[in-house]
Amino acid sequence: MKSKTLIVVILTAILLAGALSVAQAAPPVQTEQEGQEYVVQANDWLSRLAEKFYGDVMAYPSIVEATNARAAEDNSFAVINNPDVIEVGQKLWIPNAPAEGTASAEAETPAAGTAAGVDSSLPASFALPGEAVFPEGVSYNPATGKFYVGSTTDGTLYEGDLASGEVRVFSEGGADGRTTAIGTKVDSNGNLWVAGGGTGQMFVYNTADGSLVASYTTPEVEQTFINDLALTPDGSAYFTDSFRPILFKVSGTEGGEAEAWLDFTGTPIQYSEGFNLNGIAATPDGRYLLTIHSPTGNLFRIDTNSQEIIQVDTGGAELTAGDGILLIGNTLYVTRNSFGEIVPVVMSEDFSTGTAGATFTDPSLIYPTTIAQADDSLLVANSQFNNREGTPELPFTVSRIPLPN
Repeated sequence: MKSKTLIVVILTAILLAGALSVAQAAPPVQTEQEGQEYVVQANDWLSRLAEKFYGDVMAYPSIVEATNARAAEDNSFAVINNPDVIEVGQKLWIPNAPAEGTASAEAETPAAGTAAGVDSSLPASFALPGEAVFPEGVSYNPATGKFYVGSTTDGTLYEGDLASGEVRVFSEGGADGRTTAIGTKVDSNGNLWVAGGGTGQMFVYNTADGSLVASYTTPEVEQTFINDLALTPDGSAYFTDSFRPILFKVSGTEGGEAEAWLDFTGTPIQYSEGFNLNGIAATPDGRYLLTIHSPTGNLFRIDTNSQEIIQVDTGGAELTAGDGILLIGNTLYVTRNSFGEIVPVVMSEDFSTGTAGATFTDPSLIYPTTIAQADDSLLVANSQFNNREGTPELPFTVSRIPLPN
């Protein structure tokens, strides 16, 4: 089994590189001064250069500061405004040794390829009680400052306090026939919606007292996996089924059987063996649903008025292993679980096209599945699905990472 340290190293490498291979850099130009010139090569990034010259990926601020100081005197040097972005051909200045106080510089300036701007007074990680949680869905209630996450193993639901970091059992596993919990969302009334995975059910709970508000069933079939859900302003909830080519819809909280609202047979969304549709999100007006097909990374737009389906043109963005998705403004954040990273996709006004931005991650992420916005942060469920057959790192956690600027 890979250790947590090794996983962190691998994820950090993926994060910083932004690619799976790195071109060999050209040799630096030596000078007689207290450092050396360096011309940026393909697939260079600042943290990698810091590791190459100093043996410390976090020493990159020294390169930023030294290069900007040189640029003030010699305009042939690059001006680095964003440590996440350097371009081929730019001339940098590499000091012979990192400046003293690199650690403090690290705290003030985010590492290249990581996000920045989170409130440091709040916890950065939340420990979940239990030794076999394997969490999947996470959601947040901005009205109360509470977040919710479920166990895929036994359906236990947890409630966490964003400010204090305390996490408690909200509903015991197995309650109401909920033997697993996958995607979760909190609606404007403070109700917690839960996708029931292989049970083929959906559940709604009152977050104020934990009582069951409603539950829904779907027709029995050999294989089902109610995976994720999206809520729209009219009070509807749409659920993906990763095995069954049906989008289910629930209107209101009366309970009963969910409506098989849209059959994907013969549409651009093609189901095959194994997992298919995964995360789903609704546009603010509820006109469109966005959903991702995990095996291919294809993103689709569904019109809730006409049921028209189109494949979103993402320009070939790499979104395979796409899991939970989150729409904030016109940016769709896609969690790539096995890659341990999050990809922001800036959507067009009609959500028919999208352009991928810089992928980001965090050393705390271990097979992240879903994300939820909590003020200026993202809450990320660390599923550790890669450790199901081995020994998971305890405790299971939800990470709080900053939204990129």
